[in-house]
Amino acid sequence: GEFTPRRRHARDNGRGDLDAVADMPHAVEIVRRVRGGMTDRDVRRAVELTLRALKRRAAQSVSVTFLGDAAIRALNSRTRKIDETTDVLSFPGETVERFPTGDLPFFGDVVISLPYARRDAKRLGITLQHELFDLIVHGLLHCAGYDHLKQTQARRMFRLQEILVARLCSR
Repeated sequence: GEFTPRRRHARDNGRGDLDAVADMPHAVEIVRRVRGGMTDRDVRRAVELTLRALKRRAAQSVSVTFLGDAAIRALNSRTRKIDETTDVLSFPGETVERFPTGDLPFFGDVVISLPYARRDAKRLGITLQHELFDLIVHGLLHCAGYDHLKQTQARRMFRLQEILVARLCSR
C-alpha cells in the first residue's frame, strides 16, 4: 500500500507497533518497505540522540520509514506537489497537551529513500550508515521546526546536524 504520514500521536496497541526500548525513553517505530540500510538499533540511537539534543525529555514516539524511489516520489508529489524523487521527507506530529492513557505524544514521521541514500553515499564517498544518520537527524530537525530556507536558519540547522552525525559516526 501507499505510505501515509500519521501527523498525530501514536498509540501502543500491545501488538508491538511501537518498539520502546528499556534504556531509551522514546518509542521508535521502524517501517521497512525496502531491504537493507542500517540496524534498528542504529536508527533508535540516531532518534534518541537527536531528541535528547533537542531537549525532548518526555517520552515521545517517532516513525522512521525506508522506502524506494518510486514510493517517495509519489509521496513527495502527493504531499508537497513536487513530482521528484528526494532523499528524505519529514512530517511533524501534532502538539497536543493531553493524551489518552497509553499514548505517547507523536513527534513526527521521517521517510527516507534508501536507493537515493545509497547513491548519495557513493557520490559523497561516505558509508551508507553515515548518510542514513545524516538523513534521520535532518528529518527530525525539520520535525522540530528547524529549516534551511534562510542562510541564518541553515547555518544553525546544519551545524547542529553536523555535530550530531559526527557523534553518531564516532561510536
